[in-house]
Order: sequence, then structure tokens, then C-alpha cells
Amino acid sequence: MANEFEAKIIHNFAQDIARKLGEAAVLARTADGYSKQGLVERSFQSLLEIEPLIHEASILLNASSVVRRRDRERVSDFS
Repeated sequence: MANEFEAKIIHNFAQDIARKLGEAAVLARTADGYSKQGLVERSFQSLLEIEPLIHEASILLNASSVVRRRDRERVSDFS
């Protein structure tokens, strides 16, 4: 069973990941709109703004895995 600290950290990471991916989705829709208007350069610039958000979400996902793994190792040490 997850301890309170782990649960809070995972919850915060999940919220941050959702926010970053939400922002990325908005940028993707914006880029799509620009491309439909023939504004290729603006579309591409919007797409470039997505990469850091996805990278940050990936880092948070990896960090949540580390938190989970450490908690499981801690629990198994006491078993």
C-alpha cells in the first residue's frame, strides 16, 4: 500500500503531467488551425513549443517511477 508521502507526490506529478500535456494539446490544435489557414511558419513554431512540454512530462513520469520504486524497495526491506 502506498504511503501518504508517495501518494501525494504521485498525485502532484500526475497533475503536472496533465497540465503540461493539456498545454501541448492546445498548441497542437493551434498549429493545426494555422496550417489550415496556410500559415505554415506559425504552425511550425507552435509545434516547436510542444517539445519542451512533452520532455518535462516525460521527466515527471520518470520521477514518479523512481518514487514508486523507492517506496516499494523500502517496504520490501521491512518485510
